[in-house]
Amino acid sequence: MKEYFFHVFLFFKKQFVNKIYICFLILLPICLCIAENFFTKADTSASIPVGYYFDFDDIKLEAELTANFSEVSGRLNFMEYTDLDRMLNDTASAKLECSYVLTEELIDKIATDDYKKIVIVYNSPQTIIGDMVNELVFAAIYRAAGDETLYYYLENNPELYNSNLSTTEIVNTISSKYSEQLKYGNTFSLNFSVYDGTASNIDIQTNTNSKKTLPIHGIIAVFLFLCLLLACTDYVTEVEKGTLNKLTSFKQLVTGSCLIHSWIFPAAISSLISIILIQGFNNISKELLIMLFYYIMLLLFGIFLISLIKRSLLITALLPLLIIGSLIFTPIIIDVSAFIPVANFIEKLFLPYYYTIWF
Repeated sequence: MKEYFFHVFLFFKKQFVNKIYICFLILLPICLCIAENFFTKADTSASIPVGYYFDFDDIKLEAELTANFSEVSGRLNFMEYTDLDRMLNDTASAKLECSYVLTEELIDKIATDDYKKIVIVYNSPQTIIGDMVNELVFAAIYRAAGDETLYYYLENNPELYNSNLSTTEIVNTISSKYSEQLKYGNTFSLNFSVYDGTASNIDIQTNTNSKKTLPIHGIIAVFLFLCLLLACTDYVTEVEKGTLNKLTSFKQLVTGSCLIHSWIFPAAISSLISIILIQGFNNISKELLIMLFYYIMLLLFGIFLISLIKRSLLITALLPLLIIGSLIFTPIIIDVSAFIPVANFIEKLFLPYYYTIWF
């Protein structure tokens, strides 16, 4: 074991005089941080402003509705106004896509199935997504009004429940289910079956929290895969030169694994630094475990590759194919399987897939 680590150390020394490789290790966290910052700013600037005004004094309800608007926002930027005239002026001048006045009868009227004049809607003259925003606003209101609606309905329709439970027990049971449904940020879900043989038991849930973020884990997965392929090319080149001819086949593979470590271990450290700089130490234990899992996969795949392929030119030819294939079929930038069903199978042929699926 000492001999093994000694060889790893020697290959590390060789790697750390490789100026291009060192530059990549340093530039990875810097470039990812810059890209993340640019991505976040671009995402914020692309948000669509929507105004709302509370025409009542109920601090608890106001806080709940404000939180719900944040939950369903996505690309929308919900802005609370305390001055009704200013909000209407901003809407008329197209500073707001649309705006909403929430009346004091809001919850009570929804609970009693009366939807008249509970929300007053104002649309900008240029709006093209007003109807979509209406649906999201209703979803936010429904989350706040759900409990009251449930209580009112159950109390006024006890004959619908053939049960030994009291109304209070039924309310508590269904209310817990309702709270569980809201816990994951989903306003509603659909579950349906298709009986023509093409699909069954399909579960679709609305995802109301869709903040756009840089695919950092996908970029790191491909970067580490690239380092592995370069390590394999480096090793096979040494074999072709005859550097390792005096070693047995087994010792050659052991030496190959040492060389692979010298390529992917520093790259893995650089990748973890990038993740910490961007995300902080949140879920760091999860990040470490998944990185370790992916590291072992890379190492095993590298050993398999160098034992199978003995020509560096062949690995060099495979390198762009494997990297470009990873970028296309692994859901890093776009999920191709949403358009090409066979991609669900193809993506599993590329190692970066087994890192990205955990995020």
